[in-house]
Amino acid sequence: MNNTVTDMTGDGPAMAYRAGAKLTDMEFILSFPTAVVPQEMKGSIYPYVFEYNMRDLKYTVRDKNGDPLPIPQDIIKLSRGGKLSKLVTSYYFGYGADAGLAGPNGGFFYDYSDNSREVKKKSLDLFYSRFDRWHKHGYYKGESLARVEEMLYNNEPLEVGIGAEYCMGGVEINEKMETAVPGLYVAGEAGSGVFGACRVGDGLVEMMCQGMRAGLEAAEYCHRQNLPELDEAQADRLLDKITKFFRNEGGESPIQFYSRIEEVCDRGFGLIRTGEKLEQALKEILALKEEWNTLSLSSAGSAYNAEWLWALQAENLLVCCEAGIRAAILRKESRGCHIRKDYPAVNHDEYLVKFVHSIEDGQMTTRTRKPVVSKLALPTGTRENVISYFLDPELDYHR
Repeated sequence: MNNTVTDMTGDGPAMAYRAGAKLTDMEFILSFPTAVVPQEMKGSIYPYVFEYNMRDLKYTVRDKNGDPLPIPQDIIKLSRGGKLSKLVTSYYFGYGADAGLAGPNGGFFYDYSDNSREVKKKSLDLFYSRFDRWHKHGYYKGESLARVEEMLYNNEPLEVGIGAEYCMGGVEINEKMETAVPGLYVAGEAGSGVFGACRVGDGLVEMMCQGMRAGLEAAEYCHRQNLPELDEAQADRLLDKITKFFRNEGGESPIQFYSRIEEVCDRGFGLIRTGEKLEQALKEILALKEEWNTLSLSSAGSAYNAEWLWALQAENLLVCCEAGIRAAILRKESRGCHIRKDYPAVNHDEYLVKFVHSIEDGQMTTRTRKPVVSKLALPTGTRENVISYFLDPELDYHR
């Protein structure tokens, strides 16, 4: 399940990769609490937005049997209402689902019954006073919260799942936003390097600071270069590549094909990973790559052809999935949003490295490199798991 727009398919990183740029940190996928009920709110992040903005509204997370998930109180105190809550929820929801304790829609249940009606009303009033500046009163992102309010006041548990929002990975860039391709600059969420293994900050650094730097550097680059001549042969090859779907006959619909990619990743590249599941996922992704060329369209029109768009996006999604799964197989530890059930420890001594992907002879090649040390010394040793790492007093975490 995604909690962002449906066309977030890694188009920027994948196109840059095919042009010769490098990808890194692709194994780290950020997920966090996302509504599964009521039906009209499925995919909404209102559960996390409630937590972040209504901190007096307490809740207990329960499994399908009504038992609380075993989230220690010190972890709740450290994370709830903050950015770290995303990782903590993914961790405990993931292990709970792995143990067969998820509800009928794959989620867990937020129980607000310990709050008085007065506290609930005060919290909702606070929420609306903040969000009425952007949304119609009683709504969030265009959907009415009336049924959510009714369930809250009636002490009906709200089933909440985990939705994927963001990939920490992307195109490898330097401090000038340069890539391995001369003249190609990348900024924002298509780049890699700001958030490491877990996004516990805001995207303004990427959008504003990197965007300005990339623009300045790109302008300077253009001043130094002459406009190259158009490679018409290359243009013809690319045009043939993206229009072949209109000529293919009897192939699978791109929309169904896209769903198969999601299903492969849900099974093997989800919240809680194992080497066996990752290896199987990689095998299936590589098979889907071979099938991609055979997709066909049911409509011959090129204007607003959703199937055509899905076909083009599927190629990019496959690149990102392959890079993420390859790195996840090699990273035999847990770190941030990469959680391995078979390797639960955070292992700084062996895996404080980046897995870097590049295209060579049409195939993906993955290498490792150590982080570039600038100001902060690199940590050493191991930690029991990603949660104990954030509880380490030496980390002095306050976000």
